[in-house]
Amino acid sequence: MRKKANLFVATVMVFAVLCWMAPLAKAVPVPEAEITYTTKTSDELSDMFLVSDYTFESPYVVMNAKNQATVMFDTSSATKITYSFQNKTISGPSFTKSHQFTISGLKSGTNHISLKKVDKNGQSLTETLTIDVPEKKTSKKKHWSYLSFKKFSGHS
Repeated sequence: MRKKANLFVATVMVFAVLCWMAPLAKAVPVPEAEITYTTKTSDELSDMFLVSDYTFESPYVVMNAKNQATVMFDTSSATKITYSFQNKTISGPSFTKSHQFTISGLKSGTNHISLKKVDKNGQSLTETLTIDVPEKKTSKKKHWSYLSFKKFSGHS
C-alpha cells in the first residue's frame, strides 16, 4: 500500500511540475529574426559559403551592422596570420590552413587592412585588404541591419 501511495504522490508531483512549466515556456520572449533579402540564386549563395574557394590574396569578407568584418580564407600550407589596422597589430594564435577572424572598429568609407602570412619556414607575404563601409542611415521609424557579401582582391 505504501508503494502505491508513494507512486501516486510522485505522479501527482510530476504532473503538477509539468503543468506549471508549460505556461513558463510560453512566456519566454522569442528573439526577432533578422532577414536578409537577396537576388542571388541558391547556387550562388551556396558558392559564397565555400570558404575553400577563398585565398589569402582574395578572402571572403562578411560585414555586419556593427561595422565589423569577418574575414575567412584557406591557405595551401599551415600559416600564421597577422593583421594591422588603425595602429593595432593582431596575430593569430597558431599555424593553420583555415583562417577566420573579425576586424572591429571599421569606419564609414574606405578602410585598409594590412594582412601578413608567415609559414613555418619563416617565409612571409603581405597583402592589403580594402573594405568599403557604407554610411549608416539613421531612421527612427525602423531599425534595419545589413549584411553584404563581397570578394576583395588584395595588393602586394
